[in-house]
Amino acid sequence: MALGLTRHSAVRAQQRRVPHAIIDWLFQFGSVEPQDGSELLHFDKRARHRLARAIGEPVVARLGKLLDTYAVVSGGEVITLGYRYKRIRHR
Repeated sequence: MALGLTRHSAVRAQQRRVPHAIIDWLFQFGSVEPQDGSELLHFDKRARHRLARAIGEPVVARLGKLLDTYAVVSGGEVITLGYRYKRIRHR
């Protein structure tokens, strides 16, 4: 269900070893934070609970750092991917 990846985001996904399943789950279960002209998708506590109900708590518990993944989406495409290392500010 993921939107199209730009060339940049495809390279970042490969460099940062973000599985395609995580990207798909971001779109299905992730929370959306509006940014300046784009949206930030990430797994907050509620998104993690939704994911756990769908795929199972043991699987989510084993994912660890992969659930710190975020995606910046604009114009129907994923612009970039990365891992959160700081708190996301709500606007």
